[in-house]
Amino acid sequence: MSDLGLKPDKLQICRSIKVGHRRTSIRMEREFWDALDGIKESRSLTMQQVLDQATDGDNSENRTASIKTWILAFYRQQTDLSNAKLRS
Repeated sequence: MSDLGLKPDKLQICRSIKVGHRRTSIRMEREFWDALDGIKESRSLTMQQVLDQATDGDNSENRTASIKTWILAFYRQQTDLSNAKLRS
């Protein structure tokens, strides 16, 4: 258990997605899919548009890791913007 009192869900959910012109399967924990849903809603985008942004220019074999890293970067940026607004 983390300091935040969160107990991560160990169950991974597999979804078929389209990356570029190819279909592939991505397996991630529910928290990551929930995070993508939150990004989708906050930007008024479709899931496909969010995944296109998350995988833009990604030629790696491990797209799942790239998507998770993109999610982390998105929320870090949001936190940094919020903190900057508080300081000004």
